[in-house]
Amino acid sequence: MPFQPCPNIAAVELRMSWDTKPVEYVLHYTRSPVAAWSAGTIQALAENVFSYFTDEFGPLMANAVSFDSCYVRDLTTEAGLVFEYFPPTAVTGQLTGEIVPNNVAIVMTHRTALAGRSYRGRTYLGGFTEAELARSFIVSSYGSSLETAWEAFASNVETDSNQLVILSRRTGGLERVEGIGTPVVSSGLRNLRVDTQRRRLPA
Repeated sequence: MPFQPCPNIAAVELRMSWDTKPVEYVLHYTRSPVAAWSAGTIQALAENVFSYFTDEFGPLMANAVSFDSCYVRDLTTEAGLVFEYFPPTAVTGQLTGEIVPNNVAIVMTHRTALAGRSYRGRTYLGGFTEAELARSFIVSSYGSSLETAWEAFASNVETDSNQLVILSRRTGGLERVEGIGTPVVSSGLRNLRVDTQRRRLPA
């Protein structure tokens, strides 16, 4: 399909793997105040997202989870800047115990100041162990730890003039001429019930 420009927005792909299956968390950022990305700011974003995410979420994820890299691409043009950060040594989660199936996830919801589907997003957090589950729910203390970790992660990344946004590519069923990003103002767990991401299951 034709490339859709998303001015001054960078796509961040935090690349992980567990049980032989690659898994990605995709986030979107702008500079704050809004400005063009440079090779330096793209590289710093990749390094910071990887570092802060593994610092906060490593202790909350199973040691079967491998944090492989962080890939960032400027979506302003089709030939936008890219950078992929690889850690110098292997980085894994720290929880011991049996990991839950790949498809099991808890939803972190992201809100902007605007109403509508184009202005909210979600991240499917997975990779925890069975000790954090109580049948179809995560235990409340683990849910609180996830929210605290996300708050710290998001805050740390934003200290380097990065703004987390919800990227909207379509409206009313039609593709926008340009994608637009709306700043995230809050993130949290809507509930403690686990959800599923079937695409994460091994083939």
